[in-house]
Amino acid sequence: MADDSPSTDEPPSEPHARRWQNVSSYSLAAISVALVFAFGAIRLVRPLGRPFTTFGDIAYIELGVRQALHHGNGLGVYSRFGWHHPGPALFYLMVPLYWMSGDSSRSLFLTAWLINGASALTTVWIVRARAGEWAARLMTIVLFASMLVFGFRHFIDPWNPKVLAFPMLLLMVSAAATYSGSAWAFVVALITASYLVQTHLGTFPVSVALLLLAAIGFGRRWTRPADGAGTLAPRRSLRAPFMVAIGLLTLIWIAPVVQEVTNHNGNLTQIVSFYAHPPADAPTSHSLSSSFAAVSNPSTTVPLGIPKDTHGHRSRLLTAGAFAALGLAAAAVARHRAPFIAALGLTTTIGLAVAVLAASRVVGPQDAYLFYWTETLPFPAIVAGGWLVLDWTRSAADRRSAPDTAAARRSYGLVISVVSAIAVVVLLGCLLRTVAHAAPTSIGDGPNARIITARIELELGDKRRPFTLHDEVPKLSEPGALSVQLDKDGYHFHVDPTVNLYRGNITAAVAGPTFVIRAADPTAVTEPGERLVATVGKIEVVERT
Repeated sequence: MADDSPSTDEPPSEPHARRWQNVSSYSLAAISVALVFAFGAIRLVRPLGRPFTTFGDIAYIELGVRQALHHGNGLGVYSRFGWHHPGPALFYLMVPLYWMSGDSSRSLFLTAWLINGASALTTVWIVRARAGEWAARLMTIVLFASMLVFGFRHFIDPWNPKVLAFPMLLLMVSAAATYSGSAWAFVVALITASYLVQTHLGTFPVSVALLLLAAIGFGRRWTRPADGAGTLAPRRSLRAPFMVAIGLLTLIWIAPVVQEVTNHNGNLTQIVSFYAHPPADAPTSHSLSSSFAAVSNPSTTVPLGIPKDTHGHRSRLLTAGAFAALGLAAAAVARHRAPFIAALGLTTTIGLAVAVLAASRVVGPQDAYLFYWTETLPFPAIVAGGWLVLDWTRSAADRRSAPDTAAARRSYGLVISVVSAIAVVVLLGCLLRTVAHAAPTSIGDGPNARIITARIELELGDKRRPFTLHDEVPKLSEPGALSVQLDKDGYHFHVDPTVNLYRGNITAAVAGPTFVIRAADPTAVTEPGERLVATVGKIEVVERT
């Protein structure tokens, strides 16, 4: 994003320092992040061909990917309240690798890893372009520390609440870059916000707040006279970014809009109606204390570790408050010296404040998974505060050795570069070791689903014969896993009752046989019209005619 305003770093101009700057232009920060995610991708690619069956929520995400691949999809991941999240961006991001791997369920974990990797790498790249290599290394250190705390499985989990935190960080950084004058960063912010909102509606309030911050700062910088004559800055340089933004926004939102206008009660209408008239039996507001706890628990994982419960803890509340205060202080101190750093700190303060207010208006219980996306909210303030400390100590060193400022700056720059490089390399080594020994999936395989599916298919014989899949104990039998296998094998079925808004690949009821999935009971007597097909573990399959 270096096309609009200069970096806030001020590298010395002496030959020795210039040589060091040339070396650092390769960016140890960006290379390290790319290396981690490339190594992880290699580990995830190798087992793609091995049998694996998803289950639970991830099975329904895979069914959404299959719908997007084979028939087109304008709906997002299902919600517990009877509607879908606003759009299918996550599904379409997963389609390419899913198709190239031959419909491998394992590809979902690889795509989740690459989404996080692309977000992390773009974040570091923007920080470096706007604030220099030192700031980029600070961000890399924070990113690597968080990855060590959360573990490899956290970042390969394709469950939609788990693929939000790093994209949210990217939105914060790109919003700060936009505030400081980068038009291309605004494109990144708009697309990232669209992905976040489509993937999980809970990110909507913070996404809107960050886009408003970006728009306000950008508008002020691009409408301010560029010279003493009062001439405004040239706007031809805005044409390309805005055309790209319009094209990408159209591409990412066209499917949800088409779904909305082609259905009598479209998904977006259902969302608006739900919040306008929430269920009478669901709470629509929560106390500020519980909302502070809901946000402070995940947002203080770095440095306090993964929370073991959902209760409020004073240490986490104080730490989250300190992050918000640090962001505000950085914004106040750096507002003239470094607009990007100031905006970066402010994104943390805004993000935490809006997240708490949004949590207080959650419909239903404040479940922990609703706030996984807040895990990275403090990172910009940490980087902004660290950058200001480094900048202040550099200025202090210059003042103490005014007659030889250039030499002092060279020495200081070399020390910081070496120390930050050591920190990045050490964390890089720890991460590579962690990735090398981690399992290549975030959940276990579901082989029972393959066995049950094989028995059902054996009974049916003809793939063209439609049938109904009826589940009596969803928590035990994992109907999503069965639906994935049956759909992969080319069978046509209707799910009754609907499970997680999924009706099968035939939405209308069918006249064929019904296969009932229920808990195995050796003492149960088969009812007339029922025939036991198979018993697999704690599950039995009965054909009902």
